[in-house]
Amino acid sequence: MSLNLSLKKILVVDDFPEMRSAMKRMLLSLGAKDVDAAKNGREALALITRKAYDLVLCDYNLGEGKDGQQVLEEAKHKELVGFSTVFIMVTAENAMDTVMAVVEYGPDDYLTKPFAKDVLASRVEKAFNKKMDLNEIESAMAKKDYRRALELCDEKMAGKPRNLGELLRLKGEILIKVGRYPEAEKLYEGVLAIRSVPWAELGLGRAKFLATKYLEARDVLSDLSKKKRDYVQAYDWLAKTQEEVGATREAQATLEAAIELSPKAIQRQKALAQVAMKNEDFQAAEKAFRKTVFLGKESIYRDPADYAGLAKVLTINKSSGEAMKVLNNAKQEFQNDRAANLQIALAEGDVMRRLEREKEANDAYGRAMEIHETVTEDLPYQVSVDAAKAAFLIGDSDKGSALMRDIVLNYSEDPRAMAAAQHAFEEAGLGADGKDLITAVKGELVKLNNQGVQLVKEGKLEDATRFFLDAVKGMPKNKTANLNAAQVMLMSMQKSGPDNRYLYKVRECLDRAREIDPNDKQLQKLSDLFFHLSGQH
Repeated sequence: MSLNLSLKKILVVDDFPEMRSAMKRMLLSLGAKDVDAAKNGREALALITRKAYDLVLCDYNLGEGKDGQQVLEEAKHKELVGFSTVFIMVTAENAMDTVMAVVEYGPDDYLTKPFAKDVLASRVEKAFNKKMDLNEIESAMAKKDYRRALELCDEKMAGKPRNLGELLRLKGEILIKVGRYPEAEKLYEGVLAIRSVPWAELGLGRAKFLATKYLEARDVLSDLSKKKRDYVQAYDWLAKTQEEVGATREAQATLEAAIELSPKAIQRQKALAQVAMKNEDFQAAEKAFRKTVFLGKESIYRDPADYAGLAKVLTINKSSGEAMKVLNNAKQEFQNDRAANLQIALAEGDVMRRLEREKEANDAYGRAMEIHETVTEDLPYQVSVDAAKAAFLIGDSDKGSALMRDIVLNYSEDPRAMAAAQHAFEEAGLGADGKDLITAVKGELVKLNNQGVQLVKEGKLEDATRFFLDAVKGMPKNKTANLNAAQVMLMSMQKSGPDNRYLYKVRECLDRAREIDPNDKQLQKLSDLFFHLSGQH
């Protein structure tokens, strides 16, 4: 195809007015008609939120606030840019850490300033050629109709298009997203049988890892990281596999090697901090947590848990005064975020307890309990476990047991959550009580499920729907409850026809179940049935 920008919606992001104007003039001279401009990351994200752009040209250094990497990171995280969007990073720097940071966040290309109009035209055309015909697939994915998205990939690949590699790559990502790991493995192996492609090797390693084939995944990813030493994503997944097989020292070394190449990735720094804590390498953990907190200032991945982690390791490293400064800074950073303030209060209690300042520890834990009463959003299970442990430590066993009960109701199918819950009971000297509570609540869940199933057997679908939806209200993170609620509503619609009330609720239940376990076979079947019924509506 020849470059045609006349119907493309374009955004130019640069902090220098002259450069914004120059890029805009180039684009207009190439036939563009709809070109917007932003002078910083905040403006860029506001515009991307309101308008679906086909092309984004974004400078890496944007002055104060978010840089281009963080704009792309947030836009992808919030799904503000789709697979068909061309995102090109522009940079005046050629330092290795900057180039690595630019490349690893997956822009479609990057341009080094200064560049001529013909270079811009060539690179934009090449990027659009790779992205052609992805709009329909993207539309299906936006509706979470992954079955249709995969069908469209196959239909388009059957025509032997020029962007075959991009379609194969996208199909692999969809298969991984929906937990169809054996099919993803087969696809990547097919690509690699023709030629060695790093993205396919990485995809194969990821698919094997997610299918819990950790040793096979380790071999694939280790080989890739040796062959392609600057392909840092391979290091991240290799470290995950090493952790899973208990090789935490090797995982730490792998992440440190990746950070040598590309130190600006916040998630990698956080992973290093956490594995260093496991290894009791507290100097390395402190360094990584410091970098994580620094990088998080303008990042979508800013997390109060990182401040808590830094405070904890500073206390271990005999810097308790600085630890309290970190937590006070966190209070300012997250002052209007109740869930964050809960984590900060819990961390303050832990710091004071480690310093054997029991009264101040109990005061902090007491504040945490008060804040917990006001938190309305879902919390990560580890935060809920920490809150329950704090309740036990201040002698409020009823509150601690109630929190633990909620954790078991929601996460009974997650062995890591159950291990964390039992560990908290043991730390409070209540190990036997913990085992009894977990066993009892799991027994209640079995009885609850049997009651709903009995209503279905008796043909009382309306009653069964109300029953399972009530169950989901009480335990929104329970996979089985969500799948059962979705199934009974779908059964009702198969009998009586599609119903908007049910279609909306089914989608909610399936989305929650997919977040918990995308590999669930029942989820795949119910998703297909859902899109069949919604397509009839």
